[in-house]
Amino acid sequence: MKNFSCVLSEFVKDRKVNISALSSETGIERTLLHKFISGTRTPSDIKIVLKLSEGLMLSCDEKENLCSSYRFTSLGEEGYENCRTAQRIFSTLSNFSRPDIFKECISAEKLIPSVIYDRLSVSLTIHRMISESSCKRILIISPPLYSNISGELTAACMSRPEISIIQILSFSPCDTGRNLKTLEKILPLLLFCDDYTPLINYSRTSETDSILPNIIITEKYAFCFSRECDRGILHTRSDILKFYRNSFDRTAEKTPELIFRKISDSPEFSDAALKLSNNLYIENDDKKMSLVFRTGSFWSSILIYEQSLRKSLKEAASLVFSL
Repeated sequence: MKNFSCVLSEFVKDRKVNISALSSETGIERTLLHKFISGTRTPSDIKIVLKLSEGLMLSCDEKENLCSSYRFTSLGEEGYENCRTAQRIFSTLSNFSRPDIFKECISAEKLIPSVIYDRLSVSLTIHRMISESSCKRILIISPPLYSNISGELTAACMSRPEISIIQILSFSPCDTGRNLKTLEKILPLLLFCDDYTPLINYSRTSETDSILPNIIITEKYAFCFSRECDRGILHTRSDILKFYRNSFDRTAEKTPELIFRKISDSPEFSDAALKLSNNLYIENDDKKMSLVFRTGSFWSSILIYEQSLRKSLKEAASLVFSL
């Protein structure tokens, strides 16, 4: 991604724009325009960038290119990537539509309790457990960004939206980028599964690893696997629950907090409820922030507790929806 001054100077050069004329057209001082072009100054607000887009008569794609370069320059590479992730989240929530529900379920072979090695075998085991047609309830604890499980859960809930899924996710108060990507990963589950409940665990990773195993539990089986997802042990459900009952129950009672809830009505528009589209609001006050969105005939809400994640979403919203 090029920085703002490079992209702006290219547009000015290609169009052979007179700086004095551009200054008169946009109301921006000529000396300040020279500083924008040279890179010694960056616009303080996206509105200035929009004025420049209009003054240069940029196309929609060119305007987006200039605005993106402004975000990249003003936010830095990490902030820019966080903003793009948040933008995808807002876009998904604003424009989703429930897909056609698949009529056929994937059949699964009966699994025999055993020790399982290598990534391929672990992935196959996870696929078979989640896709089993008799599976109606799933409890899962795993590395939040393990894409294999996210994909399998999404496929399962798209074919059977009535399936009940409880997923415990680990969030770090100091890792906004990872947390945004985690939130993006669970969006399909929130949108396509009628009974998906994410639980949030703010324990530090090292503490979580020592107490909560990476585990998938269904009515029949429980699979405990390594954080590297390269080995695991497949038990009957009763065996694994008995083995982990004490440590899991103690942790589950203390650390997870519910971050997802269903509500009956859309939020009232106010200073605390920013309407981004007919299907999406941000509710924000001093104590909490919520993403509120429509799923079918009811409204849903995700509570965002982290200050860093709230700040990142709020900044991204102001950038995304000012265009």
